[in-house]
Amino acid sequence: MKKVLLFIFISLKLFAGYSVDNGTVSIYGRPVIGADIDSFEILSDSYAKDKSNVYNADRVIKDADPASFVILGDPAYTKDKLRVYRLGTVIEEADPDSFKVFGDSDFARDKNNIYYAGFISEADAESFEILESPYGKDKNNFYFGNILLGKIDNKSFKVLNSTFSRDKNHIYYGDYLNYGNIIVFRIADVRSFRVLNEYYSKDKNNVYFYDSRMRGADPASFTILDNSYTKDKNNVYYFGDKINGVDPATFEVLEENLALDKRNVYFKQVKLTDIDRKSFVFLGTKCIDKHSCLEKVSFFKDKNGEYNTYEIEENWY
Repeated sequence: MKKVLLFIFISLKLFAGYSVDNGTVSIYGRPVIGADIDSFEILSDSYAKDKSNVYNADRVIKDADPASFVILGDPAYTKDKLRVYRLGTVIEEADPDSFKVFGDSDFARDKNNIYYAGFISEADAESFEILESPYGKDKNNFYFGNILLGKIDNKSFKVLNSTFSRDKNHIYYGDYLNYGNIIVFRIADVRSFRVLNEYYSKDKNNVYFYDSRMRGADPASFTILDNSYTKDKNNVYYFGDKINGVDPATFEVLEENLALDKRNVYFKQVKLTDIDRKSFVFLGTKCIDKHSCLEKVSFFKDKNGEYNTYEIEENWY
């Protein structure tokens, strides 16, 4: 059965990544060199301070003032009485007294400027607003994060979700983390294009997973089943990849990574050939971490025994 992660707290003070144990301060097992254990205070999973220093993970934020240091709405941004920081690095242009974060986005502003992963020199602070992060606009321009969108048609430009946008001429795909830019999504038909959710979109000709065309997928019958599985009249897909041999008509999702059809049981995109479909019984799903429930384990049985998805995945590696 599931080897549940067990955390034993013996003389241990723990908050997310940081721990203080037996006179040593650590984060995810790495020592925080020079930390004063008597005055050490955990601020979040990645920030802490003592009487002399402020820490981002296991490094000291140079010249930060512990007494006035605070974490702002977006944990990437912090400040003290003299400076503003992003991920522990000083933003030289920022004014700490007027600096504020836009809600839960990575956009921020002060009395003079707009910021997104740095100073946006072209942005007008007074008229700037967020459309859907990481898209924003001011009276003159549209922005994707800190990138000025200079080649779009401003009058017809529209944000579709956090990834896709359009104007009268093109569909645009932006992935700030991976591409650091926004690109013309040239294979899409502008008039019929529509976003289905954060992963999937389609037009009259194709279905797309992020910026990739799902070869063979039928736009007219394409259906999203959950975050993992989708299907059309011909096939079933797992995160955009076709699963061979599945019967779409009888396919049913039991949980995010467990499904079945009239013939087989599937974990992710893999057919579980050792499971007897006729005697299969789904027993339910449990959270590994009861507080966050970020990971789940599914339990099931057939005439030969009981199983869970943790053991199945563990045996793959």
